[in-house]
Amino acid sequence: MRGGTSKGAYFLAEDLPADPASRDILLLAIMGSPDARQIDGIGGAHPLTSKVAVVGPSADPGVDVDYLFLQVMVDQPIVTDKQNCGNILAGVGPFAVERGAAYGIVGESGSGKTTVLRTLAGLVRDWRGAVEIAGEALSPRRPRFLPRTLQMVFQDPAGALHPRHTVERALCEPLYANGIGDAKGRMERALHEVGLDARFRYRYPHELSGGQRQRVAIARALMSRPKLLLLDEPSLGLAPLVVQAIFETITRLKEEGTTILLVEQNARLALDVADRAYVMESGRIILEGAAEELEHNPQIENTYLGT
Repeated sequence: MRGGTSKGAYFLAEDLPADPASRDILLLAIMGSPDARQIDGIGGAHPLTSKVAVVGPSADPGVDVDYLFLQVMVDQPIVTDKQNCGNILAGVGPFAVERGAAYGIVGESGSGKTTVLRTLAGLVRDWRGAVEIAGEALSPRRPRFLPRTLQMVFQDPAGALHPRHTVERALCEPLYANGIGDAKGRMERALHEVGLDARFRYRYPHELSGGQRQRVAIARALMSRPKLLLLDEPSLGLAPLVVQAIFETITRLKEEGTTILLVEQNARLALDVADRAYVMESGRIILEGAAEELEHNPQIENTYLGT
């Protein structure tokens, strides 16, 4: 990311070695140092473009993000934290917000909420405008990068699961089709993430409750480890206790770093889990803002929250 006259590489702390010495060796290799031209890295052959931000959740109460600035020397094998950089600091907020945020879209039936998700998922080709997902431009023709970048959970999980396929086949088949390895390991992790025992892999859809089918649908979407998860009315047709469990799962996924775009007619549920929300009417966004602010907006309270 660029800030002012500086450019830096931003990393999640969890993605770098915990040992500082090992971390510095990796960063030197990424930047192409030590080399005055940094020809084998991304450093740009100048101190202003050979900077690193390490960002992670803070353990301190009242603090959301921890940030460490590192200067990678161009022609010396040195990585130092002895200085700071305001330009790189300016990018920490946007970098942190982009990951693990939840966005809600609420509105009446027919307002266009599901169409937005289907367009992002590459299922609607007749659209105009500009869409960018994880730095990649989206065109009306479904691009190849899409299955690895985003996944969608549809309204009817029963209809999305083949009645004669086990949970294991339902989860693993999309990976085989897209050439993604470690299907069995990813399956066990995905089932665990949605609160299902690994033994569910052997069950068929008719052996699952509505809530369990919804969890399997979410697990299947998580198999490719997408950066963006699209959820289309996950509460539809489920009992209140099941809905509560599903939304606890959604909240946990957000906290673990998955960005979520949630469409939901139950505005209260959407606003409770979302960081930012949008209200749609007749295919247009008529209101947007922080979810907490919209929850106390008189128009939203009267129209969608029943108060």
